[in-house]
Amino acid sequence: MRVLHLITTLDRGGAENQLAALCRRLAERGPVRPAVAYLKGDGELAADLLAAGVPVARVGQATPWRAARLLGDWRPDLVHTHLFKADLLGAALAPRAGIPLLSTKHNEDPYLRERPWRALGRAAALRAARVVAISEAVERWVREALDLPPERMRGIRYGIEPRASGEGGGAAFRAALGVAPASARGRPACRWARSLCIP
Repeated sequence: MRVLHLITTLDRGGAENQLAALCRRLAERGPVRPAVAYLKGDGELAADLLAAGVPVARVGQATPWRAARLLGDWRPDLVHTHLFKADLLGAALAPRAGIPLLSTKHNEDPYLRERPWRALGRAAALRAARVVAISEAVERWVREALDLPPERMRGIRYGIEPRASGEGGGAAFRAALGVAPASARGRPACRWARSLCIP
C-alpha cells in the first residue's frame, strides 16, 4: 500500500517530528510504503527521511499543480494530510483523483477560530474518510469547532519511540536542568518539581 503524506512544513516541530518517526518505521517494516510531500519551509527533516528510503518532495504552497502531478506520478492508495494548509490542498486534490483521504489533527488550529477558515476547514474535513485527532482535547476541540459528527473522528495517540538503554531518561533530564538526583533532594517545593522525581 502506497501512502502519500502531505504536510504543510517539514521543518522541526511536533507534527513534523512525529510524521518523520512514523514514516521511518513504516519504511523499515512494510507493507505500507510512505512518501512525503511538503508545502513550504526548508525541509529540515527531508535528509533523514531520504536516508531511510522515504521519497520526499517539496511542492510549494503557491503551485498546487505540482501536488496534483505528484499524485499522478506516485499513484498513492491513500493521501494522509497533516496541518491546515495541507488539509486544504489534500481535500481539493485527492477526492478529484479518486484517492481516499485521511486527515490528522495535531493541535487546536488557530485558523479554525476565524469564520472563513472555519468553513474551509469543515469542508476539507468532510471530504476525508476519517479525521484523526492525537489527543482527547484535540478531538473534542476539532469536533466542536468544525461541527463534525463523532463517527467521523478517531482518536489515535502519538507513538513515542523508546530511547536506547542509558540514553536520556529521568537522570539526564534532571542533569540538563541542573536538578539534584532524587536521593539528594528533600520534599519537592511545588507540583512541577515533584514531576522531576523520576527514579
